[in-house]
Formats: sequence, C-alpha cells, structure tokens
Amino acid sequence: MNKLKIDVKVMIFYKLHYLFLICFGLILNAQGKPNAEILVDEYGKEYYYDNVLKAKVYEIDGERIVIMDELYLASKPKFNNQLDRNYYFFLNKKLTRVYPLFLTALEQYRSLQVDIQDMKGGEKRKHIREKQKELASQYETKLRDLTTS
Repeated sequence: MNKLKIDVKVMIFYKLHYLFLICFGLILNAQGKPNAEILVDEYGKEYYYDNVLKAKVYEIDGERIVIMDELYLASKPKFNNQLDRNYYFFLNKKLTRVYPLFLTALEQYRSLQVDIQDMKGGEKRKHIREKQKELASQYETKLRDLTTS
C-alpha cells in the first residue's frame, strides 16, 4: 500500500513537469519581435532596428546578423601621455596596413565556401589544400612585410 502512494506522487510530479515545459515553451515563443517593429531594407530583407545597440538586426537562416551604424570621429583623439599617443598611432598604422588584406581574405574565404559547398570529403580537402598553397605563395611576401621581426 505504501509503495502505491509513492508511485502516485511520482506520476503527479511528471504531469506537473510536462505542464511546466509546455508553459515555458509558450513563453519562449512569445519572445519574438512584434511585426510592427520589423522593417524591410532596400534589398527586400527583413530586419528590426535595435535602439540600444544602434544597429540593424537581421535573422538569416536562424542566425542573427548585427550590422551596426558607422562611427565617425569628429575631432582628433586626446591622450593623457606620450605613451598612449604612440600606441594609438602604432595601432592605427597596423590597422590601415592589415585591413585591406583582411577584406580580400574575407572575400576569398566566402568564395571558397561557395566552391566547396557541393563537394564531398576527399575532394573538398584536396581543393582546400590547393587553394591554401596558392594563397600562401601569393601573400607570403605581403605578410612578411607586416611582421616586426
């Protein structure tokens, strides 16, 4: 008789557990953005504007892509000491040298992703190795010029 009471209490707990999961799922589903805030850009993609981040937030293939507004520096930066000033100009110089290479690398990476999308395992690895050797020979001297040693 005592064992029967324990089984009944366990069954009631499981019923409450399922009820909690259903309610929690409904609450999570309600966290989407309202349709009034969804806008359409010039390319026909839907987004919403986040005022806190000052950014457009796209949801593409289940991933959130955040495109922030551009920042403009109105005046020259002010520094507390000469070390901060030197470090700022050092980083600025490095950035202006590296950023164009970053953009070309990003473009080549995206084209490589498109190329290997339909390939199988062995063919994909072979193509990646060939592309890696080609890019290494193409950019080796430029990358060596960026290093300080």
